[in-house]
Amino acid sequence: MQAERKETISSHVSAWLRGEIIEGRLPPGEKINLDRLRTGRGISISPLREAMARLEAEGLVEFEDQKGFRVAPASLDDLTEVTLLLGEVAPLALRLAMDRAELDWESRLIGALHRLARSPSAEQDHALDDVYRVIVGGCANAHLIRHCHVLLTLLLRYRRIYGAMAATAGSLEGLVSDVGSGDTTAACARLRQHLIDVSQGPKEMLATK
Repeated sequence: MQAERKETISSHVSAWLRGEIIEGRLPPGEKINLDRLRTGRGISISPLREAMARLEAEGLVEFEDQKGFRVAPASLDDLTEVTLLLGEVAPLALRLAMDRAELDWESRLIGALHRLARSPSAEQDHALDDVYRVIVGGCANAHLIRHCHVLLTLLLRYRRIYGAMAATAGSLEGLVSDVGSGDTTAACARLRQHLIDVSQGPKEMLATK
């Protein structure tokens, strides 16, 4: 029971810190004071360290000897690497999902794209993230899904901190048609180009820093 409670506390803390980092309220490079967090949140050090370990594994936090934890820095090179990797693994997940051809997955994808198209601009980042997660979730490969989710979270962080998306629903309009016709080549190429386009706004902001 105590282990479950510690896990729950750790999950809550990691979710809260993840949101603070993604939204930029904890800016890149900022030192994370564990003692202050422990006191402010009223928790013990053990679940807090577990939460930090999770965020470190996700690439959102870094640990330095003698210095402790800090928010992972942001850079043009890092965003380029994230985009390059996503451009390979997300289309692979889409291809596997299309090979499985489950009607429930296709319905969820249509619904997610519809919500994205109807979302106000302030909510489009998260609506687009939902589309991505529906896409990769259909591949039924737990390792691939986990890897995609880490990269998608990093991309979301860059989008939230460094500017609006260069493309949203527009560059994915034909995806439903591609999926419906079973054209995996067109669908994967469309998704890959979309990810490149979406990263352009943050890249332009970082290039001017």
